Amino acid sequence: MNKAVVIGSGLGGLECGILLSKAGYRVTILEKNALPGGCIAGYWRDGAYYDTGFHYAGSIGAGQTLDLLFKGLGLENLPWQFLEGEEVEADGRRFYLPFGLDAYAAALSEEFPHCRAELRAYTDFLREVVQMPLVHFGEGRAMELFSRSSREYLESAISDPLLRKVLCGAATRLPYAPELPLYSFAQINGSFIQGAARLHGGGETLVKALISAFDAAGGTLVCNAGVRALEAGNGRVSRAVLADGSTIEADIFISDIHPALTNALLAPETLRPAYRKRLASLRQTGGYTGYSLRFRPGSLICPKRNFFLAPANGTVWDGGISAGLFFSAPKEGEYATTADILVPGNRPEEAQRWISAFNAVLPGLADSAEGLIVSTPHTWERYLGLPEGSAYGIAKDFTHPLSTVISPRTPLENLFLTGQNLNLHGVLGVSMTALYTCAEILGQEHIKKQFGI
Repeated sequence: MNKAVVIGSGLGGLECGILLSKAGYRVTILEKNALPGGCIAGYWRDGAYYDTGFHYAGSIGAGQTLDLLFKGLGLENLPWQFLEGEEVEADGRRFYLPFGLDAYAAALSEEFPHCRAELRAYTDFLREVVQMPLVHFGEGRAMELFSRSSREYLESAISDPLLRKVLCGAATRLPYAPELPLYSFAQINGSFIQGAARLHGGGETLVKALISAFDAAGGTLVCNAGVRALEAGNGRVSRAVLADGSTIEADIFISDIHPALTNALLAPETLRPAYRKRLASLRQTGGYTGYSLRFRPGSLICPKRNFFLAPANGTVWDGGISAGLFFSAPKEGEYATTADILVPGNRPEEAQRWISAFNAVLPGLADSAEGLIVSTPHTWERYLGLPEGSAYGIAKDFTHPLSTVISPRTPLENLFLTGQNLNLHGVLGVSMTALYTCAEILGQEHIKKQFGI
């Protein structure tokens, strides 16, 4: 039986572990922390559960992309709480945007009747992208759209500047920058607008389901098992050296940690200098400050929508500051237990400013809160080793798609990459990338057959 080692138990690492285990590999996942899950793992504090990197997922309705991917992984019957939509405040006006591409276009057409045809064309384009078949990594229509500017597309497709601001209002979904590729913009926004949901029990529920599926397939998860080196020769990795000095050999190695950190595990002469230099030079997306609120029991009904504040000055493309408010779906009942306000940058001192801003959108928010925990990009950098606390991994650039969209393959024959740094971020993007990684190992036909694609 072939052996595989996966470094890191984030979403991508766990999904790759499930896929390889189902294909007959003897898989061991090595996790440096005491608890698995990476960015999707939440935590408990003073009897309350807090989500971290996972708040809600898109394209999870019946037959939609993430739904199909999760079912292929054995993640069925998860307790999803489907959301009704989202609210965006822009230029002093508040807009309610229902989920469902047709409903979304219809609601905005009422607010912007002069843009009705543009909105129909816009949502038709999003539908085209989210319904694209899952094809080989780096090929086809998706790669063509990686080479186009999302900003230029939006400014040519939508004539009203306020409408453009509303369409980008849910800015925490994406690392908005002038270089953002059109594929990233359309796939991520389209998937959430298509249909979004939270999980009762939050990221902890998803991590437990993934581990259960991995266990059922015969995999082994080892925590407190950081990898300090990968030994390689003749173009292949032979074994992983753990922090305690022990080693583990395998036929296949998959790294679910940042590519630059993966390279650091290898002796300098193992990889071509040009490959090392290219990955080391890539720009990271920014991180977020999180203001995590705990509510008094029974004080605030948990809304089935998210709330966003568009930039008061400028736009998302030129550094305007936006923010989002996300509730964790309670394990039971209708009352909110915790919620997160996410604001880009390192802003630990601005908690009251943003709590007050969202209290104006959702009255009672501030009075219901009885606890506050603040995290910054440095928190994420220390806990998960994310360079600069990057929220979305390596920044993609439509002017350099071939260098910023990273292949799962490395120069070493049996070392592969996975995770949000390669293709797309988020639950959907990482799950798609796990398929691309495993297709390089198992073959496309194996993956297509398992997932019916």
